[in-house]
Amino acid sequence: MNAWERDGLVEELGGMIQEAAPQVQERFLWHLFMIHDDYGTRVGEFISKSADDVKHLEPLSTQTLTEEEQKRLQNLGRNGDEFDSTVWGTWTSSVVNHQVTAEQVMNGLGSLEYTREDAPAA
Repeated sequence: MNAWERDGLVEELGGMIQEAAPQVQERFLWHLFMIHDDYGTRVGEFISKSADDVKHLEPLSTQTLTEEEQKRLQNLGRNGDEFDSTVWGTWTSSVVNHQVTAEQVMNGLGSLEYTREDAPAA
């Protein structure tokens, strides 16, 4: 996801969550921090909350955290998540970006192929 796409996502999420009840805001923010520090921090700015405001929350009763998720929870907001700018513009989510013509789009893109080796390093 490019920087402008992340910015738009943060603005949309932050704008929507501003209207929610405080406990909903906090749970949502907790989940964002569990995904990525930058998303949690930036959306938290919309509601004037930080990781410190939500780190007391326990996982939902229906959640079973993996070992990796438990580590994230212990370091909520301090996991050092960074975006790898070296792959910006080469991938959109999990799909390789390809230069194509309008005709190819209209006829379907089934002929485009890639392998898992093409994937950026996680």
